[in-house]
Amino acid sequence: MTHQDPSGGPPLVKVEHLSEFFPITGGILQRKVAEVKAVDDVSFTINRGETLGLVGESGCGKTTVGRLILRLIEPTAGRIVFGGEEGVDLTRLHGKALKPFRRRIQIIFQDPYASLDPRSPIGTAIGEGLRIHGMGTPAEQRHKVARMMEMVGLQPYHARRYPHEFSGGQRQRIGIARALVLAPDLLVCDEPVSALDVSIQAQVLNLLRSLQRELGLTYLFVAHNMGVVEHISDRVAVMYLGAIAEVAPSLDIYREPIHPYTIALLSAVPIADPSVKGRRKRIILVGDVPSPVNPPSGCRFHTRCWLRQQLGNPDRCATERPALRQLPVRPGREVACHFAEELLEPVRRDKLIATAAAESSARAGGGEAVAPVVTSRVPESGDVAPPFRRPGGDGGRL
Repeated sequence: MTHQDPSGGPPLVKVEHLSEFFPITGGILQRKVAEVKAVDDVSFTINRGETLGLVGESGCGKTTVGRLILRLIEPTAGRIVFGGEEGVDLTRLHGKALKPFRRRIQIIFQDPYASLDPRSPIGTAIGEGLRIHGMGTPAEQRHKVARMMEMVGLQPYHARRYPHEFSGGQRQRIGIARALVLAPDLLVCDEPVSALDVSIQAQVLNLLRSLQRELGLTYLFVAHNMGVVEHISDRVAVMYLGAIAEVAPSLDIYREPIHPYTIALLSAVPIADPSVKGRRKRIILVGDVPSPVNPPSGCRFHTRCWLRQQLGNPDRCATERPALRQLPVRPGREVACHFAEELLEPVRRDKLIATAAAESSARAGGGEAVAPVVTSRVPESGDVAPPFRRPGGDGGRL
């Protein structure tokens, strides 16, 4: 399913049926005995100038998707078309043919401490990409490095200092400068604030939004924290066990999640407002996440799906994998669920959620039941970080 760019143009990135299976070897000859299906038939688009948030539980394949787009690992199957109307399938490029696209797609790593060489001054680290790609004279490269440092809130004289002389937040700003100095078209943000203190997270998020407006950047934002994803994303893609469960505009997916997994995921987001907390209904999923080595047949979520249980355990969920399809009555909403329409009618939806929450409460021994979080999106003009201001505590880290 292709989500059209609001400007009318083709998407910057179009991922089609992307898969990544990691082999498991054993025995004296180390032959392949099984494989980890980290990413299995994933499709989505990223439009120019937008932020697509990629969210899900640990191990669902989010980071692997980002590394596949960067071509840091070789995909098992699928296409990654990059560049818009005259896009190139990156999966067909190798060696020197990939080098121009290395400049156009950059990454901000999760760990600001491990992502920098402790033996190199930060000016050298930031300008390394310019030297590799031969962009400008040494004087021009120094000027670009100084300008980029100023843009991320660092002083040019910091260029002679080493990584150990900076705090975690400053190191992440160095990582951002290193990625942006090459003027990329796409920036893969791999949980860029998860290792930072809460107050520093807000500063870095606001910096990323400011740079996006100023430089016209496009982000793939990978994160666990639901509050962070809501704050920075234009659209959100929810992953479960290597597959996309739902894709929707950020405001819509937080106001009205449709996939049963998304509803359960958002119901777990903590909230501090007692007036809201008392009206919420918590859905606690049964069982553990299945192994990606041997995922369930049919729908990946069917073994834990509270909606399937209420609909009489239909065999279709266990035998037929649902396609990620656009819902005609909800423009821009894509859901991989055979029975998504059951959750579109408000009265029917409320009854199904209430029943699932009551069963969850009974299993938990009569503990409190709480419902999907409905939070308001921050206005585009606002430069505050709502995950740290509004009810929600830690913003809903999974």
